[in-house]
Amino acid sequence: VVAFEPSPRNLFFLSKSALLNPELNRNFTLYPLALGAESAAVPLFTERSNLANSVLGFPTRADPKNPVNVRVAPLDDVLW
Repeated sequence: VVAFEPSPRNLFFLSKSALLNPELNRNFTLYPLALGAESAAVPLFTERSNLANSVLGFPTRADPKNPVNVRVAPLDDVLW
């Protein structure tokens, strides 16, 4: 399994889950970044009451205050 998670908060929970499941951990690669057309640092906006609602670049329904800059990279640059 290959996973990409740019949100530091969600990355914490995914990492913890992988560490608690050694069977899964052997076949699991987690990249702390978002995928995009080109490499960049982009603001990530997250809704306070719903960490799953994260948006790159602009705050649609997410909280416009305190975005976190996350790394974005093309898939080819990550895997090859």
